[in-house]
Amino acid sequence: MANWNYHDTEVLISEIERRPCLWDPSAEDYKDKIKKTEAWVEVYTLLYPDYEEKKTEEKQQIGKEVQSRWRNIRDAFIKDCKKFKTSCKSGSGAVKFHRYVFADQLGFLGTVSENRETTSSLPSNHAADEGDEDASGNEVTVQPVVRQSTKKRKMSLEEKIIKFMEGKKDEPDPDHDFLKCILPSVRTLQEHQKFDFRMKVLTLLQSYNSGHSDQVTPPQTFSSVLTPSEQHYPVFPHSYPPTVMYTLYLWTHL
Repeated sequence: MANWNYHDTEVLISEIERRPCLWDPSAEDYKDKIKKTEAWVEVYTLLYPDYEEKKTEEKQQIGKEVQSRWRNIRDAFIKDCKKFKTSCKSGSGAVKFHRYVFADQLGFLGTVSENRETTSSLPSNHAADEGDEDASGNEVTVQPVVRQSTKKRKMSLEEKIIKFMEGKKDEPDPDHDFLKCILPSVRTLQEHQKFDFRMKVLTLLQSYNSGHSDQVTPPQTFSSVLTPSEQHYPVFPHSYPPTVMYTLYLWTHL
């Protein structure tokens, strides 16, 4: 029934009204899928007398067409009610307002349409209410999609990073605290003294790492064997492991 005429639409509305389980949430069978499927099939059969003789694909197509037509009628009636109320409240003259052509026939929806109006936040062409089903008789429930804004997601990520970094800062580190404690004293040294200090510390660390801490001999002060022009360049003994060599290089370039 690609083209619905006035009579066909009246028949559809009348048959839907006779089956409250298809439109009234307070009906006893409203949530009974089997009862609702049977009710829809009855409507299909009244509109298409040869419905039972058709193939499965054709039956499904009929179901989609009939239910789509019903949703369009119902949504048009809901919009009509909203406009009528607005017209009455504004005082623009309800007499001039042209009601929906099937408004009288759809009066049975009553408070049901008002509830849909206040609770539905989806566009009418996307929302099949709880009573609608697909052509095969299975109930279809449309869940609203909640999208979190990009800005909110970004802020949440930034907050997590900040909290993580703050947590890392709060972790106690006695070694770091010790180095910070002696830093003011180190900064009071002259350049050649700083170099000697760094060399001795690295030599001591090397001995601890190699397990010969009891055989440590403080190295000769390099500033005493270097010429003034050479004191600006670090000397790297070949006996130091790579990690110590690299640390020494960093220290001498602070």
